[in-house]
Amino acid sequence: HAPSRPRCRAACPACAARPAAAAAAAAASSRSKPPSEREIFSMASSADGARRAGGAERLLAVGREHAVVDEKVALSFLCALYEAIDPSPASEWSGNKLGAAGAARLVVRVMEAHRPAVDPYMAAVQVMLRSKSVAAVQAMRESDLPPMTGQGFRLQEVACMCLYQLACSDADDLKVSNERRQYVAEAGAFPAIVQAMSVFGTATTQVGKAGCMAIYNICGGSRYRHESPGAEAIREAAAKAGAIEAATEYMTNHAQCSQCRKELLLPRSKRTHRCHVPPSHWRANAEAGLKAIHNICNVSRKADDTPASEADAQAASKRAHRCDEAGTVEAIDAIAETHKKDPTISAWVHHVGVAVGQCRSAGASAEARLQASYFVEV
Repeated sequence: HAPSRPRCRAACPACAARPAAAAAAAAASSRSKPPSEREIFSMASSADGARRAGGAERLLAVGREHAVVDEKVALSFLCALYEAIDPSPASEWSGNKLGAAGAARLVVRVMEAHRPAVDPYMAAVQVMLRSKSVAAVQAMRESDLPPMTGQGFRLQEVACMCLYQLACSDADDLKVSNERRQYVAEAGAFPAIVQAMSVFGTATTQVGKAGCMAIYNICGGSRYRHESPGAEAIREAAAKAGAIEAATEYMTNHAQCSQCRKELLLPRSKRTHRCHVPPSHWRANAEAGLKAIHNICNVSRKADDTPASEADAQAASKRAHRCDEAGTVEAIDAIAETHKKDPTISAWVHHVGVAVGQCRSAGASAEARLQASYFVEV
């Protein structure tokens, strides 16, 4: 190794590594000091809580420079963005204008940058299981599992809620409402949401619930499920990303207590399990999952109640097949039995059943028309 010689500088690995190391050091030194939590929130809102004019671009600049590399800054950035998003299309903090500025894509980048490769909760559970006897493991109940720690799951939860808010709109203008969801879907939101739900699926209910809420809103929300020009493409993107499977798994794990369900048929005097989760939480989780499945399985329809196109009908058939493969119907039946006295859950169970049935019927009709046209040609 002789750096003074031109031949060494060209061939020596030590010399070749110098420019890259120098560039990395220069980039690190040129990066400004990350702002504090108070400074980040002040970019989005003033002391009286009003949204700050001109602050959107500053906040997004902080996200691009610091949130992608600093987890603490990322959480503050996402919380500030979530609180500042305005459903009014005229606001600079609206999902339309933030979407055009790249906010949804930035949120997805932050999610991907700070998402662990494995479920930290399940890793802790495995360590605990290895230290216990077989009998002790068999006697374990949900309340015996270790609590979730750290802020990684909180970051993913708030990121999902940001995507949910970015897809919200109080406008009656179909174009404006659809534009918001299009920005979020095209930013790669569905794969990011599904990955977050997969990693933290057992760890906590919050990430799964926020993910289901985001999927529900991006796929049309409470309005415009049928009328949006890009609705079918968005639903298909959600299905291809694994949203049906993720929402089904979430409902299976978090929409009802497994131990309560086992004792459901026993007389009250023989029920020994004391659930540590309030019933209202189970219901809220069930509703979030049902609403996500409902909007993914909707089918764009004409005035005569037939699918908008043959391609839509065939795509709907594939979504119905995904539901069958994922065990969605079984999960919904379990929810219906557990929450049969809750009118809201019962209504959503009915709506989801209709939506999945329409997916199946649309696919069957498309197949029948395809076979009929084939025989006519022959």
